[in-house]
Amino acid sequence: MTALEPHAAQVEVERSTELEIDNHKAADRWLLGGALASGSFILGPIGIVMMLVGWLKLRRLESTGLQVRPWLVTWMGLFCLCDAGINMIGWSVDMMLHDTVLGQTVFGGFGRLVDGGYYMGYNARSLGGTSFDGEKLLEIASVTVLFPLRIAAAWAFFRMKRWGLQMMITTSWMYLFLWTAYLIDKGLHFTERFGSTEFGVVGFWAFNVFYWTPFLMLPYLYSLKRKPEDWADD
Repeated sequence: MTALEPHAAQVEVERSTELEIDNHKAADRWLLGGALASGSFILGPIGIVMMLVGWLKLRRLESTGLQVRPWLVTWMGLFCLCDAGINMIGWSVDMMLHDTVLGQTVFGGFGRLVDGGYYMGYNARSLGGTSFDGEKLLEIASVTVLFPLRIAAAWAFFRMKRWGLQMMITTSWMYLFLWTAYLIDKGLHFTERFGSTEFGVVGFWAFNVFYWTPFLMLPYLYSLKRKPEDWADD
């Protein structure tokens, strides 16, 4: 054995490691891109396919012995990205695009089927969109503060960043506050919002099932291990 052979073997190992890391990043790009696409409503089917491709790539890497993040971290991060994206875009349309054909068609149909707050008196107030002040307040606060924070937290959590875990916990509590205020506001105008709709309360719960997210996320987040070697600071 020559003196160069061990060095050549080490170089080969380093190249193999770099290739695995690059493939891991490529799989993550597919997963993250799919989650963002799924959170956009229109590109939802494409996003599902992209996440499936990323999942297959990651499973293939795992089968070669490469250490990957816990799968539950991956799916929880992607779920929260999709959830926050869908809610942010939905309320953004009502907040800023309520005069467009798209806004009036989507929310007019939603109002007749599920929530009368998006049908009766729609666009009648100065800010446009839903005519219920409590809903409008939560809408503006969530679109400008909560949902952007949630998306950033979910992305960092997915990448195993320490601040992502901390912000996921913080935004989960914020989500719980939003959920509580949202239900109270609905209850204060129960008859107006559900009395004349096609599916009423049952339709509302079916459409808003994802608001249960904090009840699932908080116990899980507090049970995660916080070892320095598991979560990156950069």
